Formats: sequence, structure tokens, C-alpha cells
Amino acid sequence: MIVAIYACECTYGGLHGMYSKAVLEVSDIEEARDIAVQMSYEVMDSYESIAEDIEAEVEYAIYEQGDERDYDEIANEYYSERVEYIIYAPSPELIKGKDISDLDREFYQDEDTFLKKYDCHDI
Repeated sequence: MIVAIYACECTYGGLHGMYSKAVLEVSDIEEARDIAVQMSYEVMDSYESIAEDIEAEVEYAIYEQGDERDYDEIANEYYSERVEYIIYAPSPELIKGKDISDLDREFYQDEDTFLKKYDCHDI
């Protein structure tokens, strides 16, 4: 199954280039979701401002609200709340015989055109 994934984090929603996208071959939708979540985490990790926001939220939860859970557990919760992604399924008939790296390049260069050209729907 070939999918196109757009991943970001929910506060900025991909603004200012804070996103990741790729066309991949996956075995099922669960694998696509796992990859999309990982891509979203990588976006968050790559921007200091997002990491600092999460760190501040975790520290507030611990020191101001008295949350007694482990720091990493709280941080994981805040990260998971910010995960955002869309998984698109292109029409199999329209991508038949296409190279995944070429599809990936097309998706990266012009997402809207790619979605229309390959009759994608989100899943």
C-alpha cells in the first residue's frame, strides 16, 4: 500500500516550514500511522521553540500543579497531545508503475497538485 504522509505539530500546524512529508510503501494503515506519529515527533524535536514549550509545560505540571509522575512520562503525554498528521491514499490505478522516489518528490514539491493528480483521499 502506498501512502502520502503530511506530519506536523498541532500548535503551528505546519506553518513556517514546520512539517515533514513523504510518500512511502507500507504494509497496512497501522504502519502508516506509526510512521506518521514518528514523523510528527521528529518535527517537534527539530524545533527548539516547540521543545522549549513542552519542557515549560512539563515543569509547570510538576512544580506548580504537583504532578508526581516521572518527567519522561509527563513529557511523552505532552508530545503525544501535539501530534498531528494526515495520511493520504492515492488511487492505485493512477500511481501504477510510478517510482516511489518520483512520487515523493512530486508530493514534496507541490502537495495540492499531487493530491489532485493522483485522486488522493485521506484515511
